[in-house]
Amino acid sequence: MKYINADDKKPKVVFVGSSRVQAGFNTALLKRQLPEFNFYNMGLSGSSVLYNYELTEKLIPVLPAKSTVFFELSDLTILPPNHYLYFSNYTDLYNLMKKQVDLSFKFNDIEKVFFSFVNVRSQFKASVYTEQVILKEIGFVKKAAAYSDKPKDFISINDINQPQVPLTELQQKMYTMLIDLMERAKKQDIKIVYYIALNMPKTTERKQILPIFSALPASNKWVYSADFLTKITNGKYLYDPGHLNENGASVNSMEVAREIMRINR
Repeated sequence: MKYINADDKKPKVVFVGSSRVQAGFNTALLKRQLPEFNFYNMGLSGSSVLYNYELTEKLIPVLPAKSTVFFELSDLTILPPNHYLYFSNYTDLYNLMKKQVDLSFKFNDIEKVFFSFVNVRSQFKASVYTEQVILKEIGFVKKAAAYSDKPKDFISINDINQPQVPLTELQQKMYTMLIDLMERAKKQDIKIVYYIALNMPKTTERKQILPIFSALPASNKWVYSADFLTKITNGKYLYDPGHLNENGASVNSMEVAREIMRINR
């Protein structure tokens, strides 16, 4: 984790998630607003909740006390994002999936497919996923264009405030995994803050994630305000249906700055 360790011992704020995180949090802007923290955007294109979980596990031992990890809740996928290879090896990933997610996947069925994928990717890892390439992948990705169509995939205040419902077996296991991670971080005086993406184009992701978010403790959630959602729900802040553009990232970053100040009062 040289990316995290190569600075002073100020408390750190790390954003973990998918390309929506990459495009959504301007760490330079946040640093100007809150110079008492160091900020890191560790969004990885194509990441999902399981890989966010394992990356956060690796972060906990290297973060100083009073640090915060903002953890994007996203749907469950089997295969890792390409650049995840820099942070973990395939055996770790496979064991993690087999241990934590005996959920709706049949691992006997996907084992051959998975290791076939692993073998092909391993041949290219040394030449393609160099440190230089990885460091270009990590960090805020500025997207300048504005989305021309009418936005339709923003979450709403009703999504956030939906009544709690019984979790499915899959959701309950994911919930237990997230609570365990939160408690382990707490022992190191590190706070995990779970949040949902502003844009969820996939109906399956909404159905899977929103009930889990509702069930998580309020002390470890970033819950968007109605005023913020009213402001950000605008096509001028989008690059495409799932990602904020540069202006949207600025609005989003200012909102999370307020949340960080609230957490650290």
